[in-house]
Amino acid sequence: MKRFSLALVSIFAALLTVSCTKPSSDNNSEAVAPFSILTGDLVFDCTGGTKEFEFTAPGAWTLTSQDQSWCTVSASSGSGDSKVSITVAEIPDTEEARSTKLILTCNGLTLIAGVTQSANPDAFVIEPSSIEIGPLETDFTVKVFSRTREFEVSIVDEWISEVSREGEPATWQTITFHASANTEVSENASARTGVVSICTTDAAGTCFPVMVRQGGCYDPQVLAMRFTATWCGYCPYMDEAFKKAEAQDPHFEYVTMHAGSSDLKFSGSAALEKVYKISGYPTGILAGWKEISNYASTDYTAQVVVENIADFIQKFPCAVKPSATASIEGGEVKVKASVTSSGPNSYYVAAVIMESGIVSTQTFYPNSGGSQKLSDYVHDNIARYTLTESLQGDAFEAKAYEPVEFSWSTPLDASWNADNLSVAVWIYADYGDLAAYKAKRTYPDTYIANSCVVPVE
Repeated sequence: MKRFSLALVSIFAALLTVSCTKPSSDNNSEAVAPFSILTGDLVFDCTGGTKEFEFTAPGAWTLTSQDQSWCTVSASSGSGDSKVSITVAEIPDTEEARSTKLILTCNGLTLIAGVTQSANPDAFVIEPSSIEIGPLETDFTVKVFSRTREFEVSIVDEWISEVSREGEPATWQTITFHASANTEVSENASARTGVVSICTTDAAGTCFPVMVRQGGCYDPQVLAMRFTATWCGYCPYMDEAFKKAEAQDPHFEYVTMHAGSSDLKFSGSAALEKVYKISGYPTGILAGWKEISNYASTDYTAQVVVENIADFIQKFPCAVKPSATASIEGGEVKVKASVTSSGPNSYYVAAVIMESGIVSTQTFYPNSGGSQKLSDYVHDNIARYTLTESLQGDAFEAKAYEPVEFSWSTPLDASWNADNLSVAVWIYADYGDLAAYKAKRTYPDTYIANSCVVPVE
C-alpha cells in the first residue's frame, strides 16, 4: 500500500514540474530556418515599383535577378539576415505579362523566389505619331495596338482616305490609308498637313492624332541631253530647235554630249549612249524619259519639245530641287550644290561642267541639198567634264525639307574658256509608282526629276 502511494506522489510531482515551467516568449511563433526566404514570391502590376525582399541567412550571401533589364536588386551581396529592395520597371504597353527569378545563395545552398508583373490591361499604342510623305499619290500605314479597348478612325481631310485594316484585337492592327497627289506647285514646294485621329470608343473617348505632312511640288527645270557630233550634217537642226525651245519655255535646259568620234568629244557620252540605246545622231533624250527625234523643220521640233515638257510636268510631280554655285578659285573650278526634297526618298545626283561659245567646225546638210563644212559654227552647252562619279548619278538619301549638300572641284583645263563655263546639276529619281509612264521599257528605271544650270563665276 505504501509503495502504491509513493508511485502516485512521484507521478504527480512530475506533472506539476512540466506544467509549472515558465513559458518562453517565442513559444507561440513558428521555428525559423537558418536559411530561408520570408517574403515569398513578389507580384507587381504593370506600373512596376519597389518591394522589400526579406530573408534569413547564417552567413555571407549573394542575390541576383535573372533578368536585370527590368528587375534589379539594391544589393547583390551581404551577410546575415537582410532586407533587399527589388525594383521592377514599368512594363511596355505592348508586352504581355512577364516573370523572372531571384536567386539567393548562401554556404553552397540556393533558394529561388519568383517575380511576376502583369500586362497593362488598358494598353493603347499608335505608331507612328507623325508621317512624312512626298507629293506623289501614295499609301501609308498606321499601326495600332489595343489590348481591350475598341477604337474608330476619324479623317477630316479629303485627300486622305482609309483603305483597309489587318490584324486581330489584342494584337497589332495595321491600317492602310491613301493620300492623293499634292499637285500644288510653288518655289518652296509648300507642304500640306492632314490629321488621322484614332479614337477609343469607351467612356473616356480618347483621341490620338497622327499628323500627316505631304510635301508639295517644285516648279521643275526639265533637262534634255542632245547627242551629237561635229561630223553630223543633220545635227545643227536639233541644235537650233533646242535653242528655240529654250527661248519658248523657261522650264527647258539642255546639255550637249558629243560623240567620241567628234572634234568636241566628251568622255561621258559613250556610257549614256549605251544606257539610252542611241543608234544615230542627233538624238535628244528629254528628262531621261522620252526620245526627241530630229525634223527638218526646227520650229516643229521645238514645238514637240515644248509639248513634251508640259506632258512631263503633268505626269511627274516634282518633289526634289537642286541648287548650285560655281566659281574659279586657285586655278580650280569649285562647285557647291544643295538638294532639297519635299518628301523622304532615294535619289541620284549627276553634274558636269559645260562650255559655250566654242567656235569650231561643223558639217551641215542644208534642206536644199548638198553638204557644207562650216568653219565658224558656234557650239553651246558642250559637256566638258563629269564632276560626279557617274553620269547616271551618285546615290543619296533625302529627308523631307532637309537639304543634302555636295561639293566637287577639278583643275581648270587650259583649253576651256573660263568666261563661258557653266555647271549643270541634275537629279535622277526612281519611277516607282510612275513606271507606267516610262516611254521605253529599255530605258533605265530612273528619270531626271529636276535640274539646274548655273554660270561659273
